[in-house]
Amino acid sequence: MVVGGLVGGLLVWLHTSKKGQATRKELKRHTSEIFARVREQVLASNAWETLEKNKYMDAVRDAVDRYIVETGLAADMKAVLVTIVGAYWRILHGEIKKRPRKKLS
Repeated sequence: MVVGGLVGGLLVWLHTSKKGQATRKELKRHTSEIFARVREQVLASNAWETLEKNKYMDAVRDAVDRYIVETGLAADMKAVLVTIVGAYWRILHGEIKKRPRKKLS
């Protein structure tokens, strides 16, 4: 609940100030990069057909941890990035449902 309140407050700030709008643009760039990495990792794995949200969230947390280290972002951005990229589950889940299933021999 606390994280939700913080994310909500952050979203209000991002939409109301010029600095917030610039920050929102950067945040969108970061989340897009992280989601692209997670998506590639998931679809390259053999287990993408049976992926559940909890496993997706584990992959998101790992990707965010690596991304924060690589880019030098502040560690307090972790919760925000995990929350936003975690919400992309619907997009990836929709893609997975549309992919042809492997036939068992």
